[in-house]
Amino acid sequence: MGGPKRVGEILLAEDNPGDVRLAREMFETAGLEGTYHVVGDGVEALEFLHRRGAYEDAPRPDFVLLDWHLPKTDGAAVLAEIRSDAELRDLPVVVLTGTQPELEKIRSEPPRAEAYVLKPPEPEQCRRLAERFCSD
Repeated sequence: MGGPKRVGEILLAEDNPGDVRLAREMFETAGLEGTYHVVGDGVEALEFLHRRGAYEDAPRPDFVLLDWHLPKTDGAAVLAEIRSDAELRDLPVVVLTGTQPELEKIRSEPPRAEAYVLKPPEPEQCRRLAERFCSD
């Protein structure tokens, strides 16, 4: 069996350090290797995506893991801005949330993300996300 699968640049917009650690561990457990760019609030996520301020030289992520309950600007507003921006609208977004009822509710509301996942993501979910959004 080969080494880890490279999944590229991942923007992880998550304010809880424990959830950041768990997400990374699940990707590693799934045999996936990527470069993680972690931001702790929605304002920072948008700065990174628009390459403004401290993120002027930031790479364009291959996909975004987006916590729905970010401080300053929540996940709904971040997703809406991504979908309304011509340069960002095709960027794959995976929404992370903590409960099944909430996941079902936000899954049915626009704007739409490519995937919705309960935190923390399981290794098999990570593998499927990487296969869907990243090329070798």
